[in-house]
Amino acid sequence: MTKSHDAIIDSEDAAKVREQFRLRAPSNDGGSPHSNFAFTGILRCGECGAAMQTESATGRNKIYHYYNCSRAQKGSGCRNRRISAGEFDQWMVDTIIQRVLTPERMREVIAEVQELTSSWQEDHDRRRQAVIKQIKECNRRRQNLFDVLELHGKDAPNLGDLTTRLRQLNNQLKMLEEELRAIEEEDAPTVNISDEQILEATGLFSKVIQNTGDNKKLRLLMGHFIDKIVVNDSNVEMEYRPDRIVNTNEKSRELVVHSSENWLPEQGSNLRPAD
Repeated sequence: MTKSHDAIIDSEDAAKVREQFRLRAPSNDGGSPHSNFAFTGILRCGECGAAMQTESATGRNKIYHYYNCSRAQKGSGCRNRRISAGEFDQWMVDTIIQRVLTPERMREVIAEVQELTSSWQEDHDRRRQAVIKQIKECNRRRQNLFDVLELHGKDAPNLGDLTTRLRQLNNQLKMLEEELRAIEEEDAPTVNISDEQILEATGLFSKVIQNTGDNKKLRLLMGHFIDKIVVNDSNVEMEYRPDRIVNTNEKSRELVVHSSENWLPEQGSNLRPAD
């Protein structure tokens, strides 16, 4: 096919234009530990549940970085939900300091952990009594076998079965006694944190977060007590373990507190690079 007119743009300029489009297209930075953003690996898409990863796009004068649904990046069914990574990080850090790292919230956490401590004691007593009951039943059955053997001696009916059952009961009794010993050696979780220690812990945590200039270190710090942050259209849900902030007993770390409020910043111009 022959050309019927001259090219509007020569091949060299066309190549430059294609390169600009390539540079401006979002590129997936993934959830790499080398990411320079604080919440990489923690954010989840509220629509599909996939991880929200960082991507970048080039404007006229700078590179823009976003969090976006990883499924949308791969064209796997979810929609693009780009949020400016830098703005989100700053807003999320401020929100955590203002709403999570407060003495009032930590006092609530300590009260909840103390309730768990009380529940632990009740569960401990229940488990102990259950094992003691099994030991008594095992001893009763053993004694019945001993009575039969004592009464009939070598002429006891089914002597082979009796000795096998006796051996099984002896093994069962040994395991039950070991289980009881382990239960009785368990240490009750303790929560001995004064109000002064709560103020000190929350204040220290806030200062560390505010003054950490290295987002990689900040991400490690956040990951210590944040399980995940789900980004929805109009709010953010954060699942975190505040008991890890005040460093209470290991046994209390199963506590998960859900917080759902309108925390998502206005997206507006975050949907694409500004020129």
